[in-house]
Amino acid sequence: MILFIYLCCQAPFKYLPQYDFILAEVARPIPQAKFVLLRGTVLKSRLQLAFAAAGLDSEDYCVHLTIPERLHYLMINLLSDVYLDTFTWCGGNTSLEAITCNLPIVTCPG
Repeated sequence: MILFIYLCCQAPFKYLPQYDFILAEVARPIPQAKFVLLRGTVLKSRLQLAFAAAGLDSEDYCVHLTIPERLHYLMINLLSDVYLDTFTWCGGNTSLEAITCNLPIVTCPG
């Protein structure tokens, strides 16, 4: 099975609870979607609720990793298909690193 990897590498405080449902909505039509979150399990319980509300199991979609060493972080960028920026914050350094790795960024205007 081919996976589609969404990199979600922002600090947890940048993921506002009112937008948790969006990852589940992105996952709904893409059963092979995987969201890689790099701050351990900080967002796990919130995402479990958001995915359950959409009739999905977050365990099937969310991969919670601890912050890797720099080289491993860049490798995750290289292996990912899309970098998902947060809604009310900009990626800054993480966006520049994604661009360096030729990783497309999905963001909102503003």
